[in-house]
Amino acid sequence: MPTTKQLTAYARVLLQKGLNLQKGQTLVINAPVESHDFVALLTKEAYTAGAAQVVCNWRSDDMARLRYEHEDLQYFESLPDWRRDFSLYYYHKKAAFLSLISANPYLMDGIDT
Repeated sequence: MPTTKQLTAYARVLLQKGLNLQKGQTLVINAPVESHDFVALLTKEAYTAGAAQVVCNWRSDDMARLRYEHEDLQYFESLPDWRRDFSLYYYHKKAAFLSLISANPYLMDGIDT
């Protein structure tokens, strides 16, 4: 398990080298809820680096699985306008986008393709 010091160093590398986050820039983080501790650390480091705003867009593997198990196909056929508008809004503000992925390769086992 990485130490807080190591995670902080990793967060700084992501923000400074990976994203080149600028002072006054907005950061949008897409992340699984399971990574909330690291996202909080990233948020702190982003503000320390001068971010104007940090916005988190959370997702949950468990909820995604339940959606595929229970929702009718019609609900997968279109994307809500608010999702498109969210991304476009921050894109036009020249935000930096960071997506954290911790994929579970077995998440959708048994779901009809």
